[in-house]
Amino acid sequence: MVGLLSFIALPLRSASAQSVVATIPIPPGTGLQNIVSNPVMNLLYVGAGGCCPSSGPATVYVLDGATNTFVTAVTDPSSTGGQVGWNPNNNEIYLGSTSGFITVIDASTYLVTKHIPVAGCPGSVAVDAASNTIYSNSQCCPNGQCDELAVIAGSTDTVTTYIPIGGVAGQLYVNPVSDRIYAEASNDIRVIDGLTNTIIDTIPGLSVVGVNPTLNQIYACSPGCPDLDIIDGVTNTVMATSPLPGCCANDANANPNTNHLFVPISGLNEVLVIDLVTNTHVGPVPVDASPVGAAVDSLTNTVYILNSGARTVSVISDAPVPATTSTSVTCFPTSVAVNQATTCTATVTDTSPTPTLPTGMVTFFSSASGSFTPPNPCTLGPTSSSTSRCSVSYTPSPGTEGPQTITATYSGDLTHQGSTDTTSLLVTQRTTSTTVSCSVAFLTDHHATPCTATVADTSPGTPITPSGPIAWRSSGKGTFSPNPCTLSGAGGTATCIVTYTASPGKPLPQTITGTYRGDTDHSGSSGTTPITAP
Repeated sequence: MVGLLSFIALPLRSASAQSVVATIPIPPGTGLQNIVSNPVMNLLYVGAGGCCPSSGPATVYVLDGATNTFVTAVTDPSSTGGQVGWNPNNNEIYLGSTSGFITVIDASTYLVTKHIPVAGCPGSVAVDAASNTIYSNSQCCPNGQCDELAVIAGSTDTVTTYIPIGGVAGQLYVNPVSDRIYAEASNDIRVIDGLTNTIIDTIPGLSVVGVNPTLNQIYACSPGCPDLDIIDGVTNTVMATSPLPGCCANDANANPNTNHLFVPISGLNEVLVIDLVTNTHVGPVPVDASPVGAAVDSLTNTVYILNSGARTVSVISDAPVPATTSTSVTCFPTSVAVNQATTCTATVTDTSPTPTLPTGMVTFFSSASGSFTPPNPCTLGPTSSSTSRCSVSYTPSPGTEGPQTITATYSGDLTHQGSTDTTSLLVTQRTTSTTVSCSVAFLTDHHATPCTATVADTSPGTPITPSGPIAWRSSGKGTFSPNPCTLSGAGGTATCIVTYTASPGKPLPQTITGTYRGDTDHSGSSGTTPITAP
């Protein structure tokens, strides 16, 4: 089997919903061995053939992962066939056989380009894309050579060395991240260092069925099929055991984006799905007869199950369920006048068990008329490994005095669900100040003076021209004309003028008062000035 070759930088999630979304039929022919994914071209390769000379001819069935259809079959009449691998470095397909060589196929033209002579019968093939190396195990032994592993350079397609494994060869898997090869030998697992081509450890009494480079785990079945063992790739020891409802097939595979392991159970015609975070079963998924292998395209979160009995491939969707989030919104100041800005901040937090950084946009809404700046929505920026934040300025429009509700809505991203929150904002009238002045400070009886009231908008933000009447009164006996007077002005100030006429009598100190009662967007205010008049 080829190792997992391509991963996308998505966070590890355990939640997803699995379902068979399509079935790809494979034409009649030789026995189906394994399936591998070419995520670059969204293609699948199914190796076919067998361990016996009568099993041939060797065949690679090519399937289209985009349309879920059969594309073509590539045959090599001189080979009995076996398992298949794909090398992204040279875009070549390698097909094992019991014929003493590996067939090389150009994945662009689907033409057989060469045979690589290999001692024994190299039925099992695994590709290490990181080191551009192909490995082959002799699975059956018409010439007696079944206890060594062939190492092939992908740059030249030639055998560079053989590694004795000390036992009858079985399945073969590669971890391209750790450069470790896991070769089955007489129901033991040999751990091989890909740099030195030497055996560095043996995991006894188990048969390898898969490798997970992302988590650095090896998956193996125990004799008698009671369970699946999950092995730590650092210590080469069993770290967890998951019971199985039946015997697992040769190829188990994991989706690195969901942390789901797909284990074909051939006797039950189903695929067991194991959550590798919690080590719990989240399947099974029913498939066609005799599932024998699983391939994963992590770019599309699609799992392909090879069913040898039905000669089909079950296409399973394993799209991650985006992580939950919470959004909180605050505005400061919490109370502003119309035409005065407040800063509203949205904080988005990943609330899942394995939190990652939310990205994307937050859109703000208000329950009344107003404007958000800079452009709404705003783009989140990180504040921690699992929290992001962005802010906008909100200015309530004139005429919207009273309580308002500000809503912040996070739209989510590829790995996060959306969420929303609200906060209350109190919007008030703008404050004013009123000043009063008269042209003269001393009046004799029956004389008059003009008096002016000036009302100024004093709140922060963009001022509004005050409007409405000014009511006048005196602490003495004089009269005002007109009373009230009507403000006029521009910008943040407005004025009006009246004439104050003194009554007959002895001049005494008095106070002239002008009172502004306010308008829709302004609160009232008053001002005074002293005068001496009868």
